[in-house]
Amino acid sequence: MNLARTIRKIGKKTGVLTTQRFVIMCHQRSGSNMFTSILDQHADIKFYGQLFKDDPQYRQKINRMGIIPFSGTLFDDEIGSRNRFDELEHQPNQRESRNTKAFVDDCFQRFNQHTQGTCIGVKFHGGTLFREEIESVFLNGNYKVILLRRENLLVAAISWYQARELDQWRRDAKDKVEKPKMTMDIDTLAWFIENTRQDIALWKQLIEKNGINHLELTYEEMVQPGFSMEPVWQHLGIQNITSTPPKTKKLIKKYDHITNLEEIRGTLASDENGYI
Repeated sequence: MNLARTIRKIGKKTGVLTTQRFVIMCHQRSGSNMFTSILDQHADIKFYGQLFKDDPQYRQKINRMGIIPFSGTLFDDEIGSRNRFDELEHQPNQRESRNTKAFVDDCFQRFNQHTQGTCIGVKFHGGTLFREEIESVFLNGNYKVILLRRENLLVAAISWYQARELDQWRRDAKDKVEKPKMTMDIDTLAWFIENTRQDIALWKQLIEKNGINHLELTYEEMVQPGFSMEPVWQHLGIQNITSTPPKTKKLIKKYDHITNLEEIRGTLASDENGYI
C-alpha cells in the first residue's frame, strides 16, 4: 500500500476524510463503459457499476458484501421487460413493494467499508428505477450527479441492436469484434430512440425540479481530441489527475455489414435522431 492510500485509509477511519457519493444517469450505448474506464484510473474513485443490473454474477458480488437483498424485480434489457416497466411507471398501484432506498443506502455503507476510495459511485439506466425512486434516492442532495448521454441516438440505436444480437456490450482495446451480415428491424431501432429520448428528458426534468447541481456530458464530447476530464474531477471534488486513454473501444466503426443500411438512413436519419 502506497503512502497516499495509507493516508486515505487513516483519514476515512478518523473521519477527517468524508466519502463522496456519485451517480451516473445514462442510457444504453451512451459510452458509460468508456467513461468509467477513465474514472477507474483515479485512485480516489471506486466505481461499483449498475446496482440494478439483472446479472447473477453481479448479484452474488453484492451478496458477498453482506448487503441487504433488493426486494423488487430487476428489469433486464429485453424489450418486453422495458415495456412492462413503462406500464408500471404509469400504474403505481400495480407495483410490488421495493426497498430501493434502504438497499442503496446499505450498498454505499458497505462499499465505504470495502474500499479506500473517498469517492464512490454507481450508475443506472432508463427502465430500471421509477421516477419517485430516482428523486428520493439519488436527487436528495447526497449525491453528485453526472448525466451522460449520446447526441446521435440513431448511432446509439444501431450499436445497441448489434450488442443485443451478438451479446457483446463492451470491447476492450485488444478485442476483435465479429460483424456478421445483419438486417436490423427499423421499428425496433425507432423504439430504442424514442425510449432513450424520453429517459433523457425525464432525467433533465427531475434534476431541474429538485434543483440539483449536475454535470452533463455527451459521448461526442468524450471522443473529441483533447477532451479533458478536469471538469469531472472538479465536479466530484477530487484532485485533478492526468488520465490515460479509455480502455474500451467502439463496437462499430463501419456499417457495411448491415444489409438494410440505406433503408435505415432513409427512415430514421434526421437532425433530431442523428445521421450515420
